[in-house]
Amino acid sequence: MSRIDDLIAELCPDLPAGRQVGWSDPAELPCENDSWYAYVLLCNDGTLYKGFTTNLKARYLRHLSGDGAAHTRKHQPLCVLYYETCENEQDAVQREKYLKSGSGREWLKRKIKETSHVRN
Repeated sequence: MSRIDDLIAELCPDLPAGRQVGWSDPAELPCENDSWYAYVLLCNDGTLYKGFTTNLKARYLRHLSGDGAAHTRKHQPLCVLYYETCENEQDAVQREKYLKSGSGREWLKRKIKETSHVRN
């Protein structure tokens, strides 16, 4: 199992075997600048970073290069664990705040289980 698989198993221990979440290849991420995104990164020590942006691909690449947030400079991102499109900046900010809350963290665990897909 990869480090990503191990950390996701710790985060969601009841995730069915052979399932995965997360996008580690930036080419798989949206790069449109006309939408807002709220997103969650899984870092190499198991911590989660939540943020928002208008270009998810570019922002993820900045996090990977060490030019992102202070948290991701100290805790290397492994993948985009989850993201969603928002109507506008205000909605993206509110969604980020929710994902940082206790109920948001629980919701995220449930969502990971629902949206995981079969590993190739």
